[in-house]
Amino acid sequence: MKKTVLTLTLFIATLLGAYPALAEINGGEFSISPVIGAFIFDGTQQLSPSIALGARLGYNLDRNWGVEGSFTYARPRFDGDYGNHVNLRGDVLYHLVPQNRLVPFLALGGGWMLTYAGPFESSNGMLDFGAGLKYFLNDNIALRGDFREILSLGPQTAGSTDCLLNSEITVGLTFQFGGEKKVSPAVEPVAAPAPPPPPQPVASVPVVEETPSCWMADSTDAPAGKILVTGLCVRDNALEILSSERIRKYEIFTLSQPSRLVADITNAASGFKNVIPVNSLGIATVRFESYPETLRIFLNASQGRILPYRVEETDKSLRIIMTPINVPSPDKEP
Repeated sequence: MKKTVLTLTLFIATLLGAYPALAEINGGEFSISPVIGAFIFDGTQQLSPSIALGARLGYNLDRNWGVEGSFTYARPRFDGDYGNHVNLRGDVLYHLVPQNRLVPFLALGGGWMLTYAGPFESSNGMLDFGAGLKYFLNDNIALRGDFREILSLGPQTAGSTDCLLNSEITVGLTFQFGGEKKVSPAVEPVAAPAPPPPPQPVASVPVVEETPSCWMADSTDAPAGKILVTGLCVRDNALEILSSERIRKYEIFTLSQPSRLVADITNAASGFKNVIPVNSLGIATVRFESYPETLRIFLNASQGRILPYRVEETDKSLRIIMTPINVPSPDKEP
């Protein structure tokens, strides 16, 4: 029992230290996980701990809840002779913070187990409970570690009816696939009034100004204490994220498969309800995901990659300035 409490305490401590990052756990995803570790038998059985090999097949019902079927094989040893242990079980998983790269989860389930080694022989039902961690290397592959306490529900040996408590500790890889995100119907952009003409440049090269394309948010009511994203505008070579006040805490990074630019804004909310079809500056669409402390904005690439970019802050917006590739200098003759 002390071992169980210590292990669960370590998982909770890890959760408290986790930070926002991409996790890519979504409803509808399937997963396959080969694992290896140790199976530790109840001390009253006098069976040596054994290497455990296994596999897990899972399905995410949504971002938090999932189900998983598991198979484990071990070779316990009694008085120098090897035996066999097999268990088959089904677990319900609850992912505590699915928006993080490091995702702790809890597990509860049951199944059937077979053990025989020396004088010990049993075939009976079982209950299991425990916890685990998944650390995502990319959108589809994660490292994982699991701890389970396994309680037999019947005679563990031919001459005993005691329910014994075994432990299983494993590490492995999780491969995820499927679970494509649903795309909401696109909304028609609302053209904003054209800005006043800019002052004439001193240079002799003529400057052509493009009329900006803007999309205004469906809602203008900001939640209490949060910054509201009120609109998007494409002006010249920049995508401007309009907001109700200055955005001070944010993180910008890129992801692949598919290629996209991600903006995490702390303590913010979106006024948009649908995906925005930008189709400019190498950006196909913009969509929003809301979390308790963070608003995540995805800028999905239209040409398989995101153009080089830099970010500027203004009083009520973030400007993501895209740099075209292989654009000839205006001083060069064609």
